[in-house]
Amino acid sequence: MPISRRFAPILALCLAGPVVQPAMAAEGWTGQAVGGSGRSAGYLLGDATPALLFRCAGAGRLALVVSGGAGLPRDADYTVVVSVDGVAFIAAARSGATASGELVRIAPFEAFSPLIAALKAGKAAEVSTPRGRYVLPLRGSGKALAVLGDGCDV
Repeated sequence: MPISRRFAPILALCLAGPVVQPAMAAEGWTGQAVGGSGRSAGYLLGDATPALLFRCAGAGRLALVVSGGAGLPRDADYTVVVSVDGVAFIAAARSGATASGELVRIAPFEAFSPLIAALKAGKAAEVSTPRGRYVLPLRGSGKALAVLGDGCDV
């Protein structure tokens, strides 16, 4: 039976063998303590993209970095909602602060304390941006976020 032209490319891919994929980092919660203002903690995707990341930003401030800003006009503020077990934390975040298009909110460490506490104790979080929403498991978040301690050094 002849193979139709429509299925020939699919058959060729199947016969070519498995495609080799580059090794990717594990997806999940991580925390890094690199001195006072070098501390960061959050959920990284397999390609090291921050799905939700807290990073010390100096002078007692913390930066919240979330995916979901790619393709949005740069240097504009957008609403970001992080919902933990049904409790919403709403903030304005700026696009264009990173080369890869994440949305970033910088504020005093204390402004993020309720969200950090909820992430440590919760079961699941949902992050909503103008480009969509995604759910993050919170298993391991307490240990990762403990790296931030009680604040960022000045």
